[in-house]
Amino acid sequence: MASITHGANGFLLKDVSLDKLISAITKVASGGYLIEANILQQLSNSHQEQLTVGSLSEIKITSRESEILTLMAGGFSNKEIAAAVFLAEGTVKNHISNILLKLESRDRTQAVLKALRLALI
Repeated sequence: MASITHGANGFLLKDVSLDKLISAITKVASGGYLIEANILQQLSNSHQEQLTVGSLSEIKITSRESEILTLMAGGFSNKEIAAAVFLAEGTVKNHISNILLKLESRDRTQAVLKALRLALI
């Protein structure tokens, strides 16, 4: 997991299927990011103690936004996120817009990286 904190664009477990591996390589090669949700959870757990009082008071992410942000980090599309959390796709887009505003990010990738850096997910 140190590779993620040092700038890796993707991380998969060794038991990944061939289809998922090919998809991940394609995604990262085209400039995207890929981190499995369970890896994000481990990162989040290991970095909880690194949160500062200032970062918590400045950025207030709701539990729903955190859930959506974790799925974003996992490479899920808006449609896939909507299905996973039982919301309409438009509602997911609204949550993502709020996340981008709160994290002062121009896109999903920047928001996910900032959230990881701040251990919000």
